[in-house]
Amino acid sequence: MIKLTIIGNLGRDAEIRTINQKEYYSMSVATRRRKDDDTVWVQVMYPRRSDGLDGLLRKGVQIYARGDMQVGVFTRRDGGTEIDVTLWGQELQLLSSSEGGVQGGRREQARPARQAAPAPAPVRDDDPADDLPF
Repeated sequence: MIKLTIIGNLGRDAEIRTINQKEYYSMSVATRRRKDDDTVWVQVMYPRRSDGLDGLLRKGVQIYARGDMQVGVFTRRDGGTEIDVTLWGQELQLLSSSEGGVQGGRREQARPARQAAPAPAPVRDDDPADDLPF
């Protein structure tokens, strides 16, 4: 399987599609390597869970997505052929909102979440290290 990682902006609000009784966010993402390069459109399909992404995947939002790549060919209305690139997402991160503000790097992953680190031990008032000048 070929892995693909992209950073780009949503060209339209995400839609919810059902494939084989599973719900996916369907997104068209515009990306390009440099400012002068042509825009490449990638279809991103990301599993829908109860993760709070509903309403956040709106036109203009910048995302980071990683997953398996699927390539196909289709015929345009004018008879020409076009390459269709689909990323079946395993990881999705919101990088900015449609207004341009940062979303705090909200990260959603298809793999199980890691255990939270234990809380640090409380600081005692009678600790001699508190008397150090630095």
